[in-house]
Amino acid sequence: MIEFIVTIVYCIILIILSILFVKRAIFFFSNEEKFAGGMCIYLSILTLFFSIYGGYKYYISQKQDFCPNYHYEYKTNEKFDYCPECNAKLTNKCDNCNKYLPDSATDTCPYCGKEIEFEVGEIPNNSN
Repeated sequence: MIEFIVTIVYCIILIILSILFVKRAIFFFSNEEKFAGGMCIYLSILTLFFSIYGGYKYYISQKQDFCPNYHYEYKTNEKFDYCPECNAKLTNKCDNCNKYLPDSATDTCPYCGKEIEFEVGEIPNNSN
């Protein structure tokens, strides 16, 4: 929750700063100071960009996905290969070389040649 508040405050401050830069640019342009007005417009666009970028980074960090079997909800930035609740495979990666597999690879990994034991959504056997 604190991360949300900090991000919102960060975005609001940058938007207010951007508005103040535009206001200052109008003042400079009205006094025939084109260079200073141009710099204020540039800074306004730059602060607006960082505000949007900060909001986007927060959005990406909060995206969530679900386990296909257990419906366990996890954040996608945690980059789980297996579900922490039921151990189902969540990503289409080779367990040997850890590379992402194309959808056409159903039997063996095209990178290392190892047999693909479990597909996405399957729960590995716990027989040791």
